[in-house]
Amino acid sequence: MKRTTSLLALVLVCLPPIASGETYQPLNTAIVWEAPLTNVPVRLWVYKVVPQSFSPAVLSNLMAYGSFTSKNLTKSSLQVSAKDSIHFQVTQGNVTRYLNVVPSIGWIEYYDGAAQAAFGHEEGVPSEGEAIKLAREFLFQLGIDRALVVEKPTAMSVGRQGDADTSKGTNAVYSRGVFLSRRVDGVNIFGNGIRGGLFIEFGNRGRVMNFTLVWRNVIPFRPCRVAMPTELINWIKQGKSTYTEPHEDVRTAKRVAIKKLNVFYEGADETERQEFMRPFAELELETDLPGKAAHFVLHCPIIVEEESR
Repeated sequence: MKRTTSLLALVLVCLPPIASGETYQPLNTAIVWEAPLTNVPVRLWVYKVVPQSFSPAVLSNLMAYGSFTSKNLTKSSLQVSAKDSIHFQVTQGNVTRYLNVVPSIGWIEYYDGAAQAAFGHEEGVPSEGEAIKLAREFLFQLGIDRALVVEKPTAMSVGRQGDADTSKGTNAVYSRGVFLSRRVDGVNIFGNGIRGGLFIEFGNRGRVMNFTLVWRNVIPFRPCRVAMPTELINWIKQGKSTYTEPHEDVRTAKRVAIKKLNVFYEGADETERQEFMRPFAELELETDLPGKAAHFVLHCPIIVEEESR
C-alpha cells in the first residue's frame, strides 16, 4: 500500500537578508522598478519574541478532545525540550495518540492514529471546503481569533493511499490538510503556516488526525521606515538579496524589472530560536534571456532602522 501527500545623529541601518539562500549579485545589470506600491505600508514594526503561555482553557480543550487525563502524562523525548514541556500519550495496541505542548515557544503538536483510515475503509473524509471550515472552527479550541490568520488557506494537502480499486474508488483520499498562516498587523508570516500559524489534517469522519501550531508571543519593539524603491534597488546591487528557489543564471542580464512586491514577516519553526520578528520583501522579477523571458524571486530587507548614537 502506498501513501502520498500531495520574513542625535541618525544612522540608517539596512538589515541583512532575511531568508537563507544563494546571494543574487548582478553584473552591470540595469534594475528598474515596475511594481505597484498601493498596498505597501509606510512603516512596519519590528517585534521582539517573548515567552508564550497558553490558558488553562486551551489545555483543557485539547485534553478533552484527545481524551487525555493526568494519568497519560509521560516524559517527553522530543527534540524540542523546555522546562515547561507537557507530553500526553496513550497507546492502545498498535495505535498511538499524543499531545505535545511547549508553552514558552508557543508550540503544540497533536496526533491521533485512530483517525487515519485503514486502506479501503475511508469514510467521511471532509471535502476541501469542509476541511477549511473545520480548520477555522478548530482555532477556537486553541484560543486563537480567526482574524489573526489568513482568510484563505496558504496551501492544502491531500493524502491518498493505494493503487487498486477499493469500495471508495482508486487512490482513495484518506486525509485533507489545511495550512493557515498567521498574520501580524495584517502581514502574513512567511511560509505555509508551519513557521507561524496552524497546519491541521483531518481523517475519517472529520476527526483531527494531526495538527501543529506555531504561535510565538511577540511584542512591539521598534517602528521602522519602509525602504523606498531606489533603496531596495541599491541593496539588490550590493548583494543584499537572496534567491528563494532554483533559477536560471540571470546575473549577466542587461536589464531586470521588478514587477511585484510582497511583504512578509519572518517566521521560525519549533526547533529554531527566534529573538525578533522582522518584515522583509519578496520581489518578483522578470528579465530577458536569449530566446525567452525569465522570471525569478528574491528576498530582500524592506525596512531601515533609524538608530541614535
